[in-house]
Amino acid sequence: MRRTLASSDHVPGASARIGISAQFSALLLSAITYFFPLLAAALGMPCAAQSAVSGRLLYTTPFVAGQRSCANGACHGADPSANQNQIRNGGNAPEIASAIRIVRLMAFMKDVPTAAQINDLAAYIRNPESAATAATMVEFHFAALDYYFITSRPIEISVLDVTAGWSRTGSVIHVTTSVGQASAVALRRYHFDRVAVKNTRSSHFYTVLPTEQVTLQALNPQNAQVAGLPFDEGIDAYAFPAAVEGVGGRCGSGQIPVYRLFRGQSRFPDNPNHRFTTDVALYNSFVALGWDGEGVKFCALTL
Repeated sequence: MRRTLASSDHVPGASARIGISAQFSALLLSAITYFFPLLAAALGMPCAAQSAVSGRLLYTTPFVAGQRSCANGACHGADPSANQNQIRNGGNAPEIASAIRIVRLMAFMKDVPTAAQINDLAAYIRNPESAATAATMVEFHFAALDYYFITSRPIEISVLDVTAGWSRTGSVIHVTTSVGQASAVALRRYHFDRVAVKNTRSSHFYTVLPTEQVTLQALNPQNAQVAGLPFDEGIDAYAFPAAVEGVGGRCGSGQIPVYRLFRGQSRFPDNPNHRFTTDVALYNSFVALGWDGEGVKFCALTL
């Protein structure tokens, strides 16, 4: 169990806040309402969307570091259904593309989102309820320390997107924010303060396994924020238990395995790190690099 729990991810605490210096001088112009699918033919983009779930993540995440996301209160707000600055007109991909090209306050997005991303945004704006219980865990890499960290918490995603040194790896895991889905269980997150690099770096660890959760609780029954002890930060999201857990594990129908990798103490002294991935090729490549392959630890949604 000690090997399994010795994760170390250099990430700001949950209360970290990073100020965004660029300020918009006014609300996004309602002129978006005037730009209907004028560019559809030129862009050659299909209006059918790919994923409202991905669209919600795009809506709440800045496309450009230092800029605000669509969900910012000075822009279109957290809920597209409120139609702040007439965002519901963006339920069509050509209209979004037109606005990016023409609206001055959206100029920083020019040539940034792909056609697929614009389609995803349109799907979410058109029907935000369709993604209401879905969440996406986004993986980041801190290159200077070669550390990986994954989170589904929007504030942390926003912070890391504008924090120097951190970058998205492109890997995501689709989970849910609701226990209402059949067989969904809590994916809990634990924080270990000062447990790596000569007690200078903290750690985060995720698990759905009751045995691991009980062991962690026993290590810190008062849930005190004390260096070296697991502090329960609560439920990060909900995922699904594996039909068969561990190496050679598998998931139920309609679910995708999430593999856990561990950069262990024996091969990487004082430099532990976990990765969670649905990519079996990535999993195998890191095992070849010396990471411990811990197999399937939970299951995710297939979207």
